Amino acid sequence: MAVLDGSRALHNSVLKHFPRARIQRCLVHKERNIKRCLSRRHHGSVSDVFKRLRSVEGEEAGREALADPERFLSRHSHKALESLHEAGEELITVHKLNAPSTLHTTLTNTNCIENPFRNTRAKIGRVKRWRAETDQAERWLAYSLPTAEKGFRRIKGYRQIPVLLKSLGWPSEAVEASLRSALGPPGHPASGGNGLHSTTPHPQAESEANCRTGTGQENDKELHRNEDRDRQRVSTGFGTSPR
Repeated sequence: MAVLDGSRALHNSVLKHFPRARIQRCLVHKERNIKRCLSRRHHGSVSDVFKRLRSVEGEEAGREALADPERFLSRHSHKALESLHEAGEELITVHKLNAPSTLHTTLTNTNCIENPFRNTRAKIGRVKRWRAETDQAERWLAYSLPTAEKGFRRIKGYRQIPVLLKSLGWPSEAVEASLRSALGPPGHPASGGNGLHSTTPHPQAESEANCRTGTGQENDKELHRNEDRDRQRVSTGFGTSPR
């Protein structure tokens, strides 16, 4: 599964190298593009319909939620409606996979990769003279990315990842291994795991990222309190589709 921002070149490249990839379009980028086609007085309504699209779970509910912006835009902007149609059902890929809604916070946008980019720019942004004849760029990157990795945290709803992997057709052995990892103690992913992690961004965006990805000590405490409930839900997810 790949989450893309709408670049046609990137879309084609992913399918060239991974023909069976399931592509989810970034709802944040699409919402932003649609708002550019509308008067500011309609922006609140657009935010509301996309918020509902992110919150619902399952294919049927996803299709119903996707119909809301289509009805709204058909009354206000043909250009905005074309922008919505351009993405099509790639806006509800995670819904069609019956991914638990707890994973939508991460899997419906590209924030997970953009935060490391932001942290890397914070480290190398003041470098003005890049020497192409040396390995300077590689060395700076080798320094910046591990530094950004120190802020990685498990994503919200990470215990539900085995349900998603099963929907994607992963081998049962891989799903079971992910289940064992998901049911382990929450915290820093340095010891390994399922490979999907949120990040702690540069300080100027820290507040926003905490809201989007649920990082910080309060989130860890909440995960501990709900551990039994999460174990039960993951177990229920095998053999039945999440509701």
